[in-house]
Amino acid sequence: MPKRNREDNEPSILGSVSQIVDTLVDLQPDDLAKLLTHIAYKAYLPNAAFKRARVDLPSFAAKWATFAPNLGMRSDTSYLEPDYFEVWPTTSYHLPSSFHMTVV
Repeated sequence: MPKRNREDNEPSILGSVSQIVDTLVDLQPDDLAKLLTHIAYKAYLPNAAFKRARVDLPSFAAKWATFAPNLGMRSDTSYLEPDYFEVWPTTSYHLPSSFHMTVV
């Protein structure tokens, strides 16, 4: 009988973690925040741990040269002058000061 590798004895949790994440991202933002807060509370995770984790996340910023061709645009930016895009006028609104106090 051949020896089993260590990996054979350990269940692969990558599939189940992926399924859990897919389920969690479907939650409403408030519900997801409550759930994550509850987990962090139970695991004694300090806020600093979340801040470090956020900083370590990969950036999803795309470079224009790689992003533009996907939209059917040229990758060089020389043609993107201020007059290139059509300008639409917007209406100016005068809102009461009570609205500004509520928003701010």
